[in-house]
Amino acid sequence: MTTGHTAEHSRHPTFKQYVVVTIILFLITIAEFFIIYPKPHIHGVPLVVTLVGLSAIKFGIVISFYMHLKFDARMFTWIFLGGLALAFAVAIALLGLFGALKIQAHPRGFAQQHAVPFSHEEPASHDGAMETKPDGGMMGGGVDKLALGKAVFTGKGTCFGCHTIKGVSNGSIGPDLTHIGAEGGAQKPGMGAEAYIRESIENPNAFIMPGFPPVMPPNLKANMTKDEYEALVAFLLAQK
Repeated sequence: MTTGHTAEHSRHPTFKQYVVVTIILFLITIAEFFIIYPKPHIHGVPLVVTLVGLSAIKFGIVISFYMHLKFDARMFTWIFLGGLALAFAVAIALLGLFGALKIQAHPRGFAQQHAVPFSHEEPASHDGAMETKPDGGMMGGGVDKLALGKAVFTGKGTCFGCHTIKGVSNGSIGPDLTHIGAEGGAQKPGMGAEAYIRESIENPNAFIMPGFPPVMPPNLKANMTKDEYEALVAFLLAQK
């Protein structure tokens, strides 16, 4: 005959089970860490499936032992599994809807070339006229010149891959441009900051900073529109 104390005890994991479960959870977490650090060793759908699968295993173990589902009536297990399956189905449907499962997903060319970072600030206007900013100003269509310049720097200009600007990019191949607007005039004798920046974009091999390789593409300006080029120059001049 089973006593009430024994029946109650059987509905909880033993200390040994808790230890084993803790070790298993720790090992799964370590596996997840090494899959994505320092960079993912697998990509695309396999990466998503692997990480989601490992997370589901950990979740199931925690629910089974720490929340005692394994020791409750079987009906509760089926309710849990049904809810979990529904959650996975919804998540996969949403990922598929937004194209997150595509291994190679790239923005359309037009969107990439004209991307401008969103800003909560709206330019003030007086009597229908757009107010200009002394450090950059507004361009046609109400586009913020500095915002467009930053978009070019971090986008189609590909400057972010080689150069560092604090809070914007972390490139290490080319010179640090965090203070280029103030220090540009001292880089090449007899040339001001703006002239130096323009020459560096239009003819990067005209002057190579000591200690850095000549890796800037010679046709950089040709890949931009006139507005994008002027905006990039204004953005770099504002880095002080």
